[in-house]
Amino acid sequence: MNSKNRNSWPALAFLIACALLLLTGYTMEKVGVPRNYVIAITAVFTVVLWAAATLSGGTTRATKFFFAEHAIRPPLSAAAIAGCLLFPLIFMQAGAFAALAPGFLITLGAATVSGIALGILLTGARFRATGFSDPCELMFRQYQSRLPAQSLALLLIIAGLLLIISALEAVSYLAAWYFGLSRGMAIFLAAGMVILTAGLGGVLSTARLGGVAMMALLLALNLLLFFMAIDGEGIPIGQLSFGAAALEPMWDLEDQLKSLQFSRLSDIMIGVSPLFFHAPGVHLAIGILILLAIAAYPPMLQFYAASPTPDRAENAGTKAILLAGFAAASIVAVLVYSAYGFYESLLGLSVSEARIEAPVLFSWPGRIADLVTVCGTVLNDAQGLMTACPEESDHILSTSDLSVNARLFFAAAADFNGYPLALSGFLTAAAILALITFSASTALAMASNFTGAFYMPQLKATGSHRAFWSRLVIAALVVLAALAVHGHWIDPDVSFLLGMSIIASTALPALIAVFYLPQLGFPSVTSAISTGFTICVLYFVLATSGIDFVPANGDEVRLPLPGMPEGLPGFLGGLPGAAAAGLILVAALLIVAFQDRTQPAADDEETLDETSVSGLDTT
Repeated sequence: MNSKNRNSWPALAFLIACALLLLTGYTMEKVGVPRNYVIAITAVFTVVLWAAATLSGGTTRATKFFFAEHAIRPPLSAAAIAGCLLFPLIFMQAGAFAALAPGFLITLGAATVSGIALGILLTGARFRATGFSDPCELMFRQYQSRLPAQSLALLLIIAGLLLIISALEAVSYLAAWYFGLSRGMAIFLAAGMVILTAGLGGVLSTARLGGVAMMALLLALNLLLFFMAIDGEGIPIGQLSFGAAALEPMWDLEDQLKSLQFSRLSDIMIGVSPLFFHAPGVHLAIGILILLAIAAYPPMLQFYAASPTPDRAENAGTKAILLAGFAAASIVAVLVYSAYGFYESLLGLSVSEARIEAPVLFSWPGRIADLVTVCGTVLNDAQGLMTACPEESDHILSTSDLSVNARLFFAAAADFNGYPLALSGFLTAAAILALITFSASTALAMASNFTGAFYMPQLKATGSHRAFWSRLVIAALVVLAALAVHGHWIDPDVSFLLGMSIIASTALPALIAVFYLPQLGFPSVTSAISTGFTICVLYFVLATSGIDFVPANGDEVRLPLPGMPEGLPGFLGGLPGAAAAGLILVAALLIVAFQDRTQPAADDEETLDETSVSGLDTT
């Protein structure tokens, strides 16, 4: 009984903190307190949740750092698994998903859920049964060779760096905009939080933060969705009502706007990723790539390793499917309702009416990025709205007068629809915590694989020293990613998909060989890993820069997609890379089978020769 009471206290404290944020923020906004005070309270709320989850999991013991002493229960493990799969692309391109390609978002959600299911079938319980924390150490112990383990570890470091770059870009952008920070300060704070989360308590602190982030995000999404569904005169369950209450009316409204030659939401979005201008076949290929990568996703494997038993690991994966599916459905519904609410709340208002009913148009001055512009003007106060458009106060707002930042649409969804600022802050805080979880779990898993391959083969290796070296690798990885974000080394969306491509073309073939092809030796497995990575990177280079390594020169090499006018983009090189690695494994398997068939015949011939010689000697 006492154990149950102790376990209920953190959940109760979490709910009280969320309620205090919402009630305090709502009250302050209603009595006229400046918005910056509500934003400051949101910042405190975010830091408190992060610190409570991270610091409570701090440890100096290696077994707790890498395995959490096998004490993570299925609900927490499931929330952590679902949390580490909340990709930066979802938060940073929410506006593009809502306005341009809601089907693309549904594809990503389905791919995530299917990837978790495939991972359970292929690796979940089997990996937990091995007793190792990472695939690289498992490969070393199984093959008694450093070559395949160290090859995979180096490639996973590259993949992890690319994934962390995309996440730090997203979290620093959201934090800098909402809290009014400089971009450099936001990157520094985000990187520090990631290093502390992964470095202080390892898998335990990361799992706890993942659980907090997932629950906060689900609570914020569904609270917002409840109000949207009620206002939309649908049933309170927005995941079921958004089609009839928001999606169909929005399509009808956009058809009317198009016939009247007014801009639609998709026409006024700025900051949209080039991903959304590809053909639907490319979106489907992205979903397939993510499915394959998740099946061998290192952070997910680390949470499986921390489960008490293989059965509990499988149970956690099953619960993670439900949580991830529910989160995906909630995000889709919120974005559709937000897009429709954007039209409903702004269209037809005069400028003088918008000054009272649409404060979102002028309430975010002095930020690193502009949320919305009116008649080409960034507004700093309500008075500026009166003179921004040609007819001044008598001007009737239309979509053609506006432009909206697609990268901030998720954070401002509640604000666009006229809901309290505290709800926007709650949603933004949950998104920031989810992105920190994604970065920390990635850094921890890649560092664990690296030390498992390069340190554990040493004769005098100890768990405490491995934890020390893992913390150094985590810090180096995150700092390098922060420098890349600050210097704009690579597009974050391309970075994310390229990192997933490397995982799909290297980790997945390696795990299939370890668990299902034990007859193969380490040369075959190493060849498959190397071939998958080489094809992945080579295809990225050829499809992006061409044979002469000059971008947009017309000599790019791309694989054709059936029925699609364009070829497979370079950042999806993981698909041909995974196929090439699979072919290497199949070829090696055939060679081994051929050798097994010919070896008994040779043994029979040797036995016959020995018998003949023995007969001659007797004669």
